[in-house]
Amino acid sequence: MHIEQALKAIDYSFIQEPKINYQILPNNSVELVSCQYFTTNIIEVTTTIEKDYGYIDSFVVLICVKGKVMIEPYLQESVELNIGETILIPEEINNLYIKPFENSTLLEIYIK
Repeated sequence: MHIEQALKAIDYSFIQEPKINYQILPNNSVELVSCQYFTTNIIEVTTTIEKDYGYIDSFVVLICVKGKVMIEPYLQESVELNIGETILIPEEINNLYIKPFENSTLLEIYIK
Protein backbone atom coordinates (compact mmCIF):
# COMPACT_ATOMS: atom_id res chain seq x y z
CA MET A 1 0.00 0.00 0.00
CA HIS A 2 2.95 2.33 0.55
CA ILE A 3 4.86 1.50 -2.62
CA GLU A 4 6.46 4.93 -3.08
CA GLN A 5 7.76 4.97 0.50
CA ALA A 6 9.08 1.40 0.15
CA LEU A 7 10.94 2.28 -3.06
CA LYS A 8 12.57 5.26 -1.31
CA ALA A 9 13.72 2.98 1.53
CA ILE A 10 15.51 0.46 -0.73
CA ASP A 11 19.30 0.71 -0.87
CA TYR A 12 19.97 0.04 -4.55
CA SER A 13 23.75 0.37 -4.08
CA PHE A 14 23.94 -2.68 -1.78
CA ILE A 15 25.58 -5.54 -3.68
CA GLN A 16 25.94 -8.91 -2.02
CA GLU A 17 28.07 -11.81 -3.19
CA PRO A 18 25.94 -14.44 -4.95
CA LYS A 19 24.94 -17.38 -2.79
CA ILE A 20 25.53 -19.77 -5.70
CA ASN A 21 28.83 -20.00 -7.52
CA TYR A 22 28.67 -20.92 -11.18
CA GLN A 23 30.48 -20.15 -14.41
CA ILE A 24 28.49 -19.35 -17.54
CA LEU A 25 29.23 -21.52 -20.57
CA PRO A 26 27.51 -19.76 -23.48
CA ASN A 27 24.84 -21.86 -25.21
CA ASN A 28 25.00 -24.62 -22.59
CA SER A 29 22.92 -25.49 -19.55
CA VAL A 30 24.84 -24.71 -16.35
CA GLU A 31 23.46 -26.10 -13.11
CA LEU A 32 22.57 -23.52 -10.48
CA VAL A 33 20.82 -25.73 -7.93
CA SER A 34 19.72 -29.32 -7.79
CA CYS A 35 18.04 -31.49 -5.20
CA GLN A 36 16.15 -34.77 -5.17
CA TYR A 37 13.05 -33.02 -6.53
CA PHE A 38 14.15 -30.58 -9.23
CA THR A 39 17.05 -28.99 -11.11
CA THR A 40 17.45 -25.34 -12.08
CA ASN A 41 19.94 -24.43 -14.80
CA ILE A 42 20.94 -21.16 -16.42
CA ILE A 43 21.51 -20.85 -20.17
CA GLU A 44 23.16 -17.85 -21.79
CA VAL A 45 21.94 -17.94 -25.40
CA THR A 46 24.16 -16.15 -27.93
CA THR A 47 23.44 -18.29 -31.00
CA THR A 48 20.83 -20.86 -32.04
CA ILE A 49 21.05 -23.96 -29.88
CA GLU A 50 19.34 -27.32 -30.12
CA LYS A 51 18.06 -28.81 -26.86
CA ASP A 52 17.38 -32.53 -26.43
CA TYR A 53 15.07 -33.15 -23.48
CA GLY A 54 14.56 -36.84 -24.29
CA TYR A 55 16.57 -37.84 -21.21
CA ILE A 56 14.27 -35.89 -18.87
CA ASP A 57 11.13 -37.63 -17.64
CA SER A 58 9.36 -34.34 -16.89
CA PHE A 59 8.05 -31.14 -18.37
CA VAL A 60 10.58 -28.29 -18.68
CA VAL A 61 9.94 -24.69 -17.67
CA LEU A 62 11.91 -21.94 -19.43
CA ILE A 63 11.96 -18.44 -17.92
CA CYS A 64 13.47 -15.58 -19.89
CA VAL A 65 15.41 -13.37 -17.48
CA LYS A 66 17.28 -11.34 -20.12
CA GLY A 67 16.68 -10.61 -23.80
CA LYS A 68 14.28 -12.32 -26.19
CA VAL A 69 14.31 -15.75 -27.85
CA MET A 70 12.25 -17.84 -30.26
CA ILE A 71 11.37 -21.36 -29.08
CA GLU A 72 10.88 -23.73 -32.03
CA PRO A 73 9.77 -27.23 -31.08
CA TYR A 74 9.88 -29.90 -33.80
CA LEU A 75 6.51 -30.12 -35.57
CA GLN A 76 4.98 -27.48 -33.29
CA GLU A 77 4.26 -23.76 -33.50
CA SER A 78 7.10 -21.35 -32.67
CA VAL A 79 6.75 -19.07 -29.65
CA GLU A 80 8.55 -15.82 -28.80
CA LEU A 81 9.73 -15.61 -25.21
CA ASN A 82 10.46 -12.09 -23.93
CA ILE A 83 12.14 -11.01 -20.71
CA GLY A 84 9.88 -11.84 -17.77
CA GLU A 85 7.90 -14.48 -19.67
CA THR A 86 7.70 -18.21 -18.95
CA ILE A 87 6.87 -21.21 -21.11
CA LEU A 88 6.11 -24.78 -20.09
CA ILE A 89 7.48 -27.38 -22.51
CA PRO A 90 5.40 -30.57 -22.23
CA GLU A 91 7.17 -33.87 -21.61
CA GLU A 92 6.12 -35.05 -25.10
CA ILE A 93 8.37 -32.44 -26.77
CA ASN A 94 11.88 -33.84 -26.64
CA ASN A 95 13.72 -31.60 -29.09
CA LEU A 96 13.58 -27.90 -29.76
CA TYR A 97 15.62 -24.96 -31.01
CA ILE A 98 16.23 -21.80 -29.01
CA LYS A 99 17.03 -18.86 -31.30
CA PRO A 100 18.03 -15.54 -29.71
CA PHE A 101 17.00 -12.17 -31.13
CA GLU A 102 19.79 -10.75 -28.95
CA ASN A 103 22.07 -12.15 -26.25
CA SER A 104 19.60 -13.68 -23.82
CA THR A 105 19.52 -15.61 -20.55
CA LEU A 106 17.06 -18.35 -19.61
CA LEU A 107 16.38 -20.33 -16.48
CA GLU A 108 15.63 -23.99 -17.25
CA ILE A 109 13.76 -25.95 -14.58
CA TYR A 110 12.63 -29.56 -14.55
CA ILE A 111 11.50 -32.18 -12.05
CA LYS A 112 13.73 -35.17 -11.44
